[in-house]
Amino acid sequence: MRSISGRPSKLQKIDIDKPIKLTGENISKILFTLRMEDDYTVEEVSKILGVCWHTVHGWEYDNSTPPIKFFLDILNFYGYKLVLVKEDNRRNEDNYGSN
Repeated sequence: MRSISGRPSKLQKIDIDKPIKLTGENISKILFTLRMEDDYTVEEVSKILGVCWHTVHGWEYDNSTPPIKFFLDILNFYGYKLVLVKEDNRRNEDNYGSN
């Protein structure tokens, strides 16, 4: 994959068919993967969302993170939904012993 300047791009596709833990870096990969899977240009996605193409480009290159409203709109547009799963981060007495 080449960037607009012709240099190799740091953008990478990820497997979007399995659960993904969201991080800033993953959000950019998710946005890029969704756009590429449906064969849209940055310009087309920006028009659909009503933002400048520079904005979408920045989201994909992890220069900025889309506001949650845009992220949800993007997922909806591509036919995905955000599912929140609570991780149990409490200490387990069996694993840590009692104090």
